Amino acid sequence: MIFTRYQDFRPGFALVGAALDLDGFPVWPYAKLNTGGFSGSLAFTSIMASGIPFSATCNSFAADSVAGVDEYDWYVSQRTDTSANQYFTVGAHSANHSGSITLDVVDANVKLLIPALSALNYADMRAALKNDAYLKLIFRDVAFYVQRRSDKAYQWATIWGSL
Repeated sequence: MIFTRYQDFRPGFALVGAALDLDGFPVWPYAKLNTGGFSGSLAFTSIMASGIPFSATCNSFAADSVAGVDEYDWYVSQRTDTSANQYFTVGAHSANHSGSITLDVVDANVKLLIPALSALNYADMRAALKNDAYLKLIFRDVAFYVQRRSDKAYQWATIWGSL
């Protein structure tokens, strides 16, 4: 499953029976970070090489062993949960495996953020987004969270600092 809103993500990643935290959401499962074989990092396709859309994968795509069964849940935090204002759409990379997701930009929102791209068509805009400064701007407040359903182990990563 791909969570699109924080208010769904927090309870979705919580441990069964977790008490409520001061913010009203279930207590965050800190003890499950990078456990059970999660490496603490996610693999991203090279944005500079392949451009956008791009993919994120947990541990390895092969770890997602049961075709057609959601073994992983994802949340990509953006500057807002209001989908009409987000810079990215998030979708399944494969209909049969949940271990990877694909992100693409929302043209209109990115063009508002980076006016220099406003006159570009779909292909030219994506080519222009290989620019370090543009990528750092749109990924600045983006984080990736993935949780394995079987044991609730999770990992998270940002790519902003590695651009």
